[in-house]
Amino acid sequence: ENVPLRFANKELEEISDSVCMGNLWTQEGLRCHLIHNNKSHLRLRPFRLEELHQDPPVVLFHDVITDGEIQMIKDMANPLFQRSKIKGSAVTHNRLSETAVLRGDSGVEKRLERR
Repeated sequence: ENVPLRFANKELEEISDSVCMGNLWTQEGLRCHLIHNNKSHLRLRPFRLEELHQDPPVVLFHDVITDGEIQMIKDMANPLFQRSKIKGSAVTHNRLSETAVLRGDSGVEKRLERR
């Protein structure tokens, strides 16, 4: 059973739908800036925060994870994928998602957790 999201008002619901569909409109005064959170390793390679909307705040992070790290995570997760279940242990044929849980043991996982 799908449980619909509940929003405080119609405007928030429309913004959420726009973000999910990639159709968010732009606003004046938005900016993109570098983020390092005063962490020394991020000062050398900061990531970018792009403001997409002000109220409610919607941001998009860039350069947080490298293509190599993405591939390593995909390689680790691929053999672990299992059909997603609903309400405990029921698997339905109309649900098309799979889930993999990584344990945080590898070097790439530990690096991402520190970020």
